[in-house]
Amino acid sequence: MVKQALAQRSSPTFNAAMAYAERLGWAVLPLHSVKDGRCTCGRSGCPSPGKHPLTENGVKDASKDTATITQWWQHWPWANVGIATGKVSGFFVLDIDGPEGEENLRDLEAKHGNLPNTVEQLTGNGIHILFRYPEGRSIGNKVGIAPHVDMRGDGGYIVAAPSLHISGKQYTWEVSSRPDDVEIAEAPGWLLELLQQQITGGKLTPEDWKCDIPEGQRNQELTRRAGSLLARGLPAGEVLTMLLAWNERHCKPPLPEKEIITIVESIAKREAQKPKKAEEALQNNSIKPLLSCLADINPEQVFFLWKPYIPIGKLTILEGDPGIGKTWAALQIAAAVSTGDPFPDPKDGTPRDKREPAKVVFMSAEDGLADTLRPRLDAVGANVKNIYALTGQAHIDEKSGEEVQEGITLQDINVLRQVLAELRPQLVVVDPLQAYMGASVDMHRANEVRPILSGLARLAEEFKCAVLLIRHLGKGQRDRAIYRGLGSVDFAAAARSILLAGQDPRNPQDKAIIHVKSSLAEIGPSIGYQIQDGKFYWTGISHLTADNILAPAPREEEKSAVEEAVDFLEEVLADGPRPAKEILKEARNVGIAERTLNRAKTQAGVKVKRFGEQGKRGGGIWYWYLDRQNGNLNKPLIKEPFGNLNQNPQTLEPQGFEAPDLDRHMAPLIKCPQTLEPQGFEAPDLDCQINPLEGKNQDGQDGELNAEVFEA
Repeated sequence: MVKQALAQRSSPTFNAAMAYAERLGWAVLPLHSVKDGRCTCGRSGCPSPGKHPLTENGVKDASKDTATITQWWQHWPWANVGIATGKVSGFFVLDIDGPEGEENLRDLEAKHGNLPNTVEQLTGNGIHILFRYPEGRSIGNKVGIAPHVDMRGDGGYIVAAPSLHISGKQYTWEVSSRPDDVEIAEAPGWLLELLQQQITGGKLTPEDWKCDIPEGQRNQELTRRAGSLLARGLPAGEVLTMLLAWNERHCKPPLPEKEIITIVESIAKREAQKPKKAEEALQNNSIKPLLSCLADINPEQVFFLWKPYIPIGKLTILEGDPGIGKTWAALQIAAAVSTGDPFPDPKDGTPRDKREPAKVVFMSAEDGLADTLRPRLDAVGANVKNIYALTGQAHIDEKSGEEVQEGITLQDINVLRQVLAELRPQLVVVDPLQAYMGASVDMHRANEVRPILSGLARLAEEFKCAVLLIRHLGKGQRDRAIYRGLGSVDFAAAARSILLAGQDPRNPQDKAIIHVKSSLAEIGPSIGYQIQDGKFYWTGISHLTADNILAPAPREEEKSAVEEAVDFLEEVLADGPRPAKEILKEARNVGIAERTLNRAKTQAGVKVKRFGEQGKRGGGIWYWYLDRQNGNLNKPLIKEPFGNLNQNPQTLEPQGFEAPDLDRHMAPLIKCPQTLEPQGFEAPDLDCQINPLEGKNQDGQDGELNAEVFEA
């Protein structure tokens, strides 16, 4: 017994199992391990070596009880450790199998948006990506979300570090995504929707109702059947009765009754939230369809407050992390509207076109009017006589006869309409957006967000004003820029333009506004800005991109790994474009994790492009190449406030530069904008990078690739 206890205490998997249960609240179970290249179960040709449970009831025995875990490892100190997935541990898992699975995951992200930064585990031949178990949903197990991409939820489990894989490798937590260091992220809406489609999608055939369902598929199949029956309009009570009987007969072994009740209640709630069918709504005589023949619609020109960044009559979102200068930028924009001073021109970043002064309505919930907004407006040269703060609303109490003042939200359409009708502003700023949605509104629910945004968009169109919504970013680190804002994706869908404010991780003083969505014009170039000595300055066209500013800053212990990966990329891409598969393979061979490589890719300025048969899904080959056009162009600060620039906008002089110097800096940009030379690169090198495949033999690749030009 003493010998067993000593072996158990020295077992790394036992120590890990105790940590998972005690510190993280995960339910664990002992699994067979690998010894001498074979599963410890002793079966020849074991189909799941080192992965199947040692306990009698398998994953149903998974426990958080430390006494139970201690007893298990006293019997099996060599055991691998498994973690039960699903509601019991509070997370579900995407199981990515091999390079094929990783490539298919990249295709899913390219189509729907990047996954957020979350806990990840490197397996012997793939990746486990963990997501928080969603409330009000049932997540089971599914094989084949995409080829070699599976899902593990209720009734499933994963093998966890430091267990042994049949390949001889150990399961390890990815160095920058360990559960002790990184919070398990919420799954993006598109992934949950995809999982739900996988679970409930597809028409059930009579044969589906006759087949038996093995352990590991029971939850998802019962969910699928519940969705099918409830979608036909059957009462939830009848569906529950049917599924309980079917569960006893066809599930091997049957699921507990309480799990089936949860499934039916969850699907029934979702069905109840769906809108009524059109024919049911038309039975009400007060509801009539509104039809417009497009032949009777006259096309209208789109006008801009600041082209192409802020359209008039539409919603624009300006988002970024706290402290990045979003409010400063909004106040600078408001100041320019109030004085008629020019915005930076997207051609070269120089303020040029003067306009008529106009009014601005500013709604601010985070900054005081007297101690923050007014001083900042004065600092940027605003005409404060044209700027109005909407701080609330007032009404007369019927009982007391006294005036009662209260706050305002974007749901108070009548109040907002009254303000716009009285002032006729050219710009309305809402800072921050989440403070004005209303206490009862969940920003993450599309059905609650959509009506508010629709009402606000109608007001913007009715009164021909631009609406600028200031929004914070969410915590996720890998989402596409358009989906990074806090709240439902409906915010991004409703906005006609989205601007992202951020800074260079390596030079925080270098900030920029990046145009990440434009539905009414081409995407504009990034416009740089700085905040110095309590003042805001535009700095002209910026080289920063959304990838630059959204790239997570590496922790101190992993900086060297990222820097090493940057050096690796610059070396392997020095001679021109390379297929992505080759680069990933070489990186693995030298011990660079793919996640680290992706972080380094952003820092190294690597671009990607697929070449192959156009219009064919999955056709072609992805190539990586270095972008040498992002040089550090001279960008003198435009330090005079707009109020001092508006007398002669054609001869703007940044503070500290005489007119001849400015002319010398701008002349090459104006004369030949297509031949910009980044600082530190000679023209021949730049030309080579601009046209790497035209007229040059790139190791025999020119014949295959020169049909297309790389896109930055």
